[in-house]
Amino acid sequence: MPPRLARLLAVVAALALVAGAFALRTALADDDGGSVRAGGDGPGSGDGPFRILCDDDLGAACEALAGQPGVASVVVVRAGDAVERLSGEASGDDAAYDAWLTLDPWPAMLASAGGDGPPLAVTEAVPVASSPLALLIDPEASGCEDDATWACLTEPARNPVGVASLATATGPLVLAHAAVGLEGDTDFGVNQMEDTTRADLADLLRVVGSERSRTAAEQAEGLLQPGRFSAVAGPEGGARDLAARPQGRRRGLVVAVLAPEATLGVVLAGLGPRGSAAVATLRAVVTGQTVGRALAEGGWTGPASRTRGLPDPDVIYRLQEDLA
Repeated sequence: MPPRLARLLAVVAALALVAGAFALRTALADDDGGSVRAGGDGPGSGDGPFRILCDDDLGAACEALAGQPGVASVVVVRAGDAVERLSGEASGDDAAYDAWLTLDPWPAMLASAGGDGPPLAVTEAVPVASSPLALLIDPEASGCEDDATWACLTEPARNPVGVASLATATGPLVLAHAAVGLEGDTDFGVNQMEDTTRADLADLLRVVGSERSRTAAEQAEGLLQPGRFSAVAGPEGGARDLAARPQGRRRGLVVAVLAPEATLGVVLAGLGPRGSAAVATLRAVVTGQTVGRALAEGGWTGPASRTRGLPDPDVIYRLQEDLA
């Protein structure tokens, strides 16, 4: 073989080896890309699995969510603690969470929260379940079974009314509804509330006393114990479940829809750059049979809906801050 031809063949062989090595490395890199790809092709993209914050008030639904397709992790946390975590949270590809399953309008309330930096952006919030806000009443202790209004519930000498902690998702919404009932309107500012309304809300918090640390579901359980509460406010489905139990029937507990009527909605909110992709992927999971059944068993038996009948989100947040 001529020397020049031999050198040419050697160069061609070397190039082939380099190209082969490059192709093999690329293939291995694709295989090792992992099940989590933050950012994907850019902000808002990504095919999961996704990291979820789940509200403590949703109970078994959070447990049912773990292990579902598209779910990398589920962190159960109270709404107040979630706001602290998400305020000043890294908002780029280093964001710690992709979605938040909670009560409406907590994702919107996040914008009102202060922190070390801007809150993690909420890309969207879609409703997945709901329940009327209801009152579980002990007729012997309340006297409000025919008048399920906050004007009746906050009359002097009433037995305590069960209200969940203001650190939970439900507690501030119930207090905001009490303010609506006492003010007679949803359109008010915290600074414009009547002195009597502010005093009645403060009294309501005082009467619940040490019970303020409990969730709405745990508060409702307390109504099964004689003399503890005259009534408990929360999701209608949970109230009907307790009233139907043997202890509830023996005590003659009754369920009434609070006036003025209000609806509490459960939403799945996208967070950060992968939030939209997380909601698009997980919406069917959250409304599917496993998680949907757990939501229903927790009292969220209504159709997908946003919260209705309460003041604007910033007013609820201010109210929570003032009364906490």
